[in-house]
Amino acid sequence: MKKLHLIALVLSLSLGALNAVKAQHFTPVYTGNPYQAMNFVVSSAALDAGNLGTGDEIAVFDVDGGSQICVGSIVLTGPISGNVVFAAATDDPLTPAKDGFTQGNTIIYRYWDNSAGVEIVCVSPTYVPGYNEVYTSLGTAVLSLTGITSPTANAGADDDVCETDGYTLSGTATNQSSVTWTTSGDGTFDNANILNATYTPGSGDISAGTVTLTLTAYAIAPCTDDASDDMVLTIVDAATANAGPDGDMCSTGTYSLSGSATNYSSVLWTSSGGGTFGNASQLSTTYTPSASEISAGSATLTLTAYGNAPCGDATDQITITIQGAPTANAGSDASICEGSDYTLSGSATNYNSVTWSTAGDGTFDNVNILGATYTPGSGDIAAGSVVLTLTAEAVSPCAVDAADDMTLSIQGAPTANAGSDASVCEGSSYTLSGSATNYNSVTWSTVGDGTFDNVNILGATYTPGSADIAAGSVV
Repeated sequence: MKKLHLIALVLSLSLGALNAVKAQHFTPVYTGNPYQAMNFVVSSAALDAGNLGTGDEIAVFDVDGGSQICVGSIVLTGPISGNVVFAAATDDPLTPAKDGFTQGNTIIYRYWDNSAGVEIVCVSPTYVPGYNEVYTSLGTAVLSLTGITSPTANAGADDDVCETDGYTLSGTATNQSSVTWTTSGDGTFDNANILNATYTPGSGDISAGTVTLTLTAYAIAPCTDDASDDMVLTIVDAATANAGPDGDMCSTGTYSLSGSATNYSSVLWTSSGGGTFGNASQLSTTYTPSASEISAGSATLTLTAYGNAPCGDATDQITITIQGAPTANAGSDASICEGSDYTLSGSATNYNSVTWSTAGDGTFDNVNILGATYTPGSGDIAAGSVVLTLTAEAVSPCAVDAADDMTLSIQGAPTANAGSDASVCEGSSYTLSGSATNYNSVTWSTVGDGTFDNVNILGATYTPGSADIAAGSVV
């Protein structure tokens, strides 16, 4: 009910305020009274920054496939104050000709700008929610209209740029759906579809010294009259810098630089890593990396060529890969018992491969692993020790291998000889004549019940016990 009240109120206000005049541009397809009309209640009709006025027209069109037909229009007697209402006829099914809209088809609007004598096809409606945006017989559309005129384009003033720089354009446009920059040369835009695009000159532009850049503003559909404007960009020679190709070096050496530059007043080498240059103001110089660069494994060096006005400076970088020098650690000296193997615990860094070698006659299970196992030879055992060497082969461009030694001491295995079997008279003691080699201490023991005067000497004296005597022997 509220919607019906609103329409009734709008119609009563609008019809009282409207003094329509005969159309002078748009001609609806129907004559006489509209058949089952749909009403259009227009609260405002703007064109660009102003409102439509006396003699301007508003028309409504039915879009049916590829055709558009005018099914209703109104001529204004002045700016809209409140609302204006006009009708659009429904196609009368009893007549053979198409004399109105087809229910459900799309609605579009057009203006006639009487003062300029121009038909404005770029008209956008804003509907009151709940009212029709498509044709409905005996329906009502409540809306405001906004129209725009043809687009304009301004590419900006002529200017200049250094050949190595991009140029940010300052184009302007109005009433456009989109914009596009184009070039008469071979440069590139970062985004050719924005007004402040950045243009980077191509080699042909630089050779020619100038290039013409064109801004095109495309009309908003269904408008079709695009606009364009040119600007001339003059290209000035610039400084260039070439730090040379990337390279590599050993951490214990220096790197020879050989940069090149053109159109410069001076040059300067810099490093973010804190190394030192032989002479940072010469194109050809040497570089010694810092400890942090050696640890990081690379150094980035920048060559700056300071340009002659009006161009700015040019820079180029080189990355030097720093190969660490090899290190080798054969591990601490160690000792083993004769007859045993020894598993080494070597370590190495920055190596291509490792190799164990011996100054003796023993053997390794695998000479090319850090944890190799060494079996002493007879010469090693006879000598009592052997020197084992771990060599770490350098990775190019480092050329000096690293080596480290460890001494493996070989302790002879102990031997024990209790002496020959012997006899003793009951009541007597027996002095033993044992012998031993490679021992730390000796100890005598018995399976009987006799006693030793000192169990820890080779020539101990044994006194048999009663059980020994009863048994007649003892071990």
